[in-house]
Amino acid sequence: MSKTIRTALAVLCVLVIALCLILILQKCVRGVRADLTQDKIYTLSAGTRHILAQLNQPMTLKLYYSRTAAMKGPDAIRFFNSYYLYVRDLLEEYVKLSGGKLQLEVLDPRQYSDAEEEAVQAGVKRFALSEDEVFFFGLVAQTALGKVKTIPFFEPDRQEFVEYDISKLISNAVLRDKKKVGVLSPLNLAGPEMSPYLLQMMRMQGREPPKPWTIITELRETYDIQTVPVEAEAIPADVDFLMVVQPKDLPKKTLFAIDQFVMKGGRLMVFVDPFCLADQPQTQEPYEAAEQKKSSDLNALLRGWGVEMEPDEIAADRLLAIKASLGPNEPPSPLLPYMQLRDDCFNRKEIITAPLHDVRVLFAGVLREAPTAGVKVTPLLTTTSTGNVWKPAAPWELASPNAEAIRRAVSDGTKPLMLACRITGKFRTNFPNGLQVEEKKEPAPESGKAPENSKAKEESKPKTIEAIKEASSEGVILVFSDVDMISDMVAYRETFFGSAQEGDNAPLVFNALDFLAGSPDLIAIRSRGGFNRPFTVVDRIEREAEAATGDQVNALNERIKAYQDQLAKLGASATGRNEKLIASEAVAQRNKVEADIREAQKELRRLNAGKRARIEALGMKIETHNLVWAPAAVLLIAIVLAVGRFVRARRYIARRAS
Repeated sequence: MSKTIRTALAVLCVLVIALCLILILQKCVRGVRADLTQDKIYTLSAGTRHILAQLNQPMTLKLYYSRTAAMKGPDAIRFFNSYYLYVRDLLEEYVKLSGGKLQLEVLDPRQYSDAEEEAVQAGVKRFALSEDEVFFFGLVAQTALGKVKTIPFFEPDRQEFVEYDISKLISNAVLRDKKKVGVLSPLNLAGPEMSPYLLQMMRMQGREPPKPWTIITELRETYDIQTVPVEAEAIPADVDFLMVVQPKDLPKKTLFAIDQFVMKGGRLMVFVDPFCLADQPQTQEPYEAAEQKKSSDLNALLRGWGVEMEPDEIAADRLLAIKASLGPNEPPSPLLPYMQLRDDCFNRKEIITAPLHDVRVLFAGVLREAPTAGVKVTPLLTTTSTGNVWKPAAPWELASPNAEAIRRAVSDGTKPLMLACRITGKFRTNFPNGLQVEEKKEPAPESGKAPENSKAKEESKPKTIEAIKEASSEGVILVFSDVDMISDMVAYRETFFGSAQEGDNAPLVFNALDFLAGSPDLIAIRSRGGFNRPFTVVDRIEREAEAATGDQVNALNERIKAYQDQLAKLGASATGRNEKLIASEAVAQRNKVEADIREAQKELRRLNAGKRARIEALGMKIETHNLVWAPAAVLLIAIVLAVGRFVRARRYIARRAS
C-alpha cells in the first residue's frame, strides 16, 4: 500500500474518530455548562430553585418570539436574536429543575396566525415592523387552573433582571392572596381615585388625568396598593406594610396613627427628603409655587426610634457625582448631590442591598443615629469616605443649583454618610401619655324649647386616646433619605419600547418590601450582576483630570467675568469728550482679554489632550496584551512540544545505537 493511501486512510480515520467523539460528548454531557462570569449571571440562583421546588401545580410557559420577523428586520431588531437564545436557554433550565411541573412552548407568532391572536389576548406587546411583519418577544405563564400571568416584553435594558422577572412571574401565578401595602403621601403616587365615568369625562374635555408613578404601577403586580389619607386618624387594620413618602407637616393625629401602627407590629418604610424635585406645586400661581415646601422629615417619630435627619443638610460626594446639564446651553458637569452609588456604598451583609450595584440619589439627606435604648441601626446605603454635607445658604441655591458653586462649597469628608438604614428592636411609643383630641358634643336642649339644629352650638370636651406604650415583639423600620430616587425621572427612563428601569432603584424598593414580607427567595434573584462591565480605570482617569482642571476652568471663568465687568464700566463712563479715549482703552483691554482667553483655552486643550493620551495609552496596552499573549502561549506550547519531541528522538537514537 502506497504512502499516499495510508495517509488518506489515516486522515479519514481521524475524522471518523473525531465525529464519533463529538456525538458521544453531545449525548453524555448535554446541558453541562460552566459559568465563568464574575457575578454568575448565567446560573440560576438558590431563590429560583426554592421557588421551583415549591410548585404545587403544573404550569405551561409560552415564549412568543418573532424569529422570522427578526431575521428580516433592521439591526435594532436582529439584536434580539442573541437575547432570545439566552432567554430560551434559561427557560429550558427552569423546565429541567421543575421536576416535570413546567412545560415550555416556543412560538413564532406570524401575522394573521392563531399564535398572534393568543399573544395579543394574553397581553404580549405587539410591534408592527411593516405591513406584513409584526414583532413579539414576551412570556406567558398559564397554570392548570387557568390563571394567566404575562411578561409583555423582554426589555433589552433588563437582561440582568431576566431571571427575577421569570421567577416573579411563576411565583405570582401560583400566589393566592396579595399582601396589602398602605401608601401615605401628600404626593399623588397612586394616581387619581376617580370613577371610570369621571375619567372618561376628563378625556372628553381634552384633559389627561395624572398618571401614577411607575414604581407604584409595578408594585401593583405583586401587592395590593391602598392609599392612606395624610390626615388619617388610624391605619387600616388590614394593611400589612405602611409606605410613608415625603411626610411634610403631618397632623399630630396622623403621627399618632403611624406610631401605633408600629407598636401593633406593623412594618414601616419611610422616604424623607431635604429637597424633593418630584414634589411639584399643585398651584399655577408662581408666587405660591415658589413658596411651596419641598423638604420633609419624620423626626417627630424617627428620633425616638433611633434615627434623625437634618432637613437643611444635603449629601454630596465628588467620587460619586453624575454629570448633568443644568441649562439648555450648559455642557454636562459633575453635580455633587446627584450621586451614583457604586459597589462599596452598599451593605453587602444585608439581604436588601447585597445584590445591588447601581442606585442613584438626587439631593439626598443625611441620616444620623439618635441614641435610643433597645434598638439597632444598620446602614444600608452610604457615600464613600469623601462624602460631606452641603448646606445651601439660601433657597435660590436649590431652585437654581450651580454645579461649580456646590463643588467649591463642599470639601472632602473623612467618613461615609448614611443615606438609608434598617432599624430593628422593640420600639417604644412617642406618645407615652396618649393623644388628646377634642370630642365635639351638642348641648342638650332646654326644657320646653325645640332644639335649633341649624344654630346649636357645639361644646368641645377633651378626650385622651390611650396609646400602646411598647411593641410586644421586635419590629422593623426602613428609612431612606431621598424621595426622588423612586420617582420616574431618576428610577426610570423612556425608551422606544416604553418605560425602562434605570439602575437598581426600583429593585431596591422591591427588595425592601420582599424583606418586610419575609420573601428572601425573590431578593436572592434580583440584580445579581451586570452584563455590561464598566471601564473603572478610564472613569478614574477622567475624574482625576476633571479634578485637576476644575479649579483652572473656574479661575478662567472668573477672570473673563472680571474683564467683562471692567469693559462695562469703561463703556458706561464714556462721554462725548473722552469717548474716543475710552474706546481705544476698551479695544486694548479687549485684545488683552482675548489673548488671555486664547492662552487659557490652549492650556485647557493641553490638559484634555493629556487625559485623552492616557486613555488611548491604556487602550493600546490592552490591545497589545490581547495580540501578544495568545500567540505567545501557542508559540510556547509549540516550543515545548518540539523540545519534547527532540528529546524523545535523541533518546530513541541513543537506545538504537547501544
